[in-house]
Amino acid sequence: MIAPTNSTRLREDLFPVYIEERGLSHGAAVAFHHALQRFSTCLGRSATIADLSDENVLAFAAWLLNEKGYAAATVHRTVSYLLVIWRHAHGKGCVETFPRPVPNLVQREPKPRPGVPPVRRGRKPESERNSASTPPLPMRPPGISQIGQGQALFELFYDMYMPMRIRGRSAPTTLQHRIALRHFDRFLNRKATIGDLNNETVTAFGTWLADGTREAITVNKTVEKVLAQWRFYNRRGIVSTWPDVMALPEVERVPEAWLPDELARLFAACKAQEGDIVGVPAGLWWLGLHYAIYDTAERIGAVRAIEWRNVDLAGGWVRFPGGTRKGGKRDIVRRLHPDTVAHLRTMIEPKRECVFPWPWDTSLLYFMYERVLRAAGLPWDRRCKFHKLRRTVASMYHQAGGDPTAFLDHSSRKVTQAYLDPRIVQTPQAADLLPRVSIR
Repeated sequence: MIAPTNSTRLREDLFPVYIEERGLSHGAAVAFHHALQRFSTCLGRSATIADLSDENVLAFAAWLLNEKGYAAATVHRTVSYLLVIWRHAHGKGCVETFPRPVPNLVQREPKPRPGVPPVRRGRKPESERNSASTPPLPMRPPGISQIGQGQALFELFYDMYMPMRIRGRSAPTTLQHRIALRHFDRFLNRKATIGDLNNETVTAFGTWLADGTREAITVNKTVEKVLAQWRFYNRRGIVSTWPDVMALPEVERVPEAWLPDELARLFAACKAQEGDIVGVPAGLWWLGLHYAIYDTAERIGAVRAIEWRNVDLAGGWVRFPGGTRKGGKRDIVRRLHPDTVAHLRTMIEPKRECVFPWPWDTSLLYFMYERVLRAAGLPWDRRCKFHKLRRTVASMYHQAGGDPTAFLDHSSRKVTQAYLDPRIVQTPQAADLLPRVSIR
């Protein structure tokens, strides 16, 4: 039972217990996870039991309706998931109050998005049902003469930057730019415009991001997305100034990989997972995923995108198309260990396109992975996710005499250095080489 303290976190502490006790399906877990995540976003921090109050729930509903532009039915459904968790906490004795029903919300049209036409609700008028539909005109970037200092950066991003600069890039690249602009809007407490692209404002934006909860590398990456758009608009004569914003000094972290005993516990926890994922037993799914990463050292996105047509079980090979890999520039082929091949044979049924299908949101994948790491008794912070296994392979491959730069397909040895755990590669230390000082 969870200790009845106000500091108990809803998503990280209370929700995993609820999943285990109620035996939620993956689909239901996704819905609850999104509701709790949005509640934390509304509060600007990780929501706790102390935040379960009628005032906060009503404010959350108003935030979803007015700020996020969700339909009333979506707001009711999201808030209902939060109320279920509240009632569960009340039954556990974690909170004294019992939630009251949320009053009906007025249906409103969703907030319009740049470049996205409004959605018509209901049937078409009688006059339009039999008339020939006119195809919409293609969206064109506004002329430079039409762009003023008050032009919103989000609108310009969709109309000009995205189709001209990041066309053909991966979806995460576009998402990172959108997240940076969203943070910029929140910093200004309004929509960021072309007039906000100046050194003073962007520098203050970086200072606001570095509020003690984000590392310097995260802040620099976010600010760099805004600077990249600024430089693009300068080269096209939309902005007259060139950015001159200093990046924050970044701390070089010592690479950490899983040690052999930790690997054994991790793989055992994967095998012990219960349930199924799209018809595949969860234990087979998680263990096969880790076998594939361990053999290939590929990133989680590329491994999740493996299709059966690219797997040669007879020869023990797997091909990663360039379109599924970071950068998307070239294919690679990696050999699979016989143990991995034997395990994949047990996962062939049911018939499907991808070897490791995941039909839910990616955030739930990382949330469920935290449960695997906790079950193994391992740390589960942001540096202990799937990429730590890639660092493990790089370190062990180097220790065995291989070239990790070539195997990981890195651009330079300097990039690979950030993957090599000194505990595994056994870099000579002073304590190993220097003679001891004798004291008489």
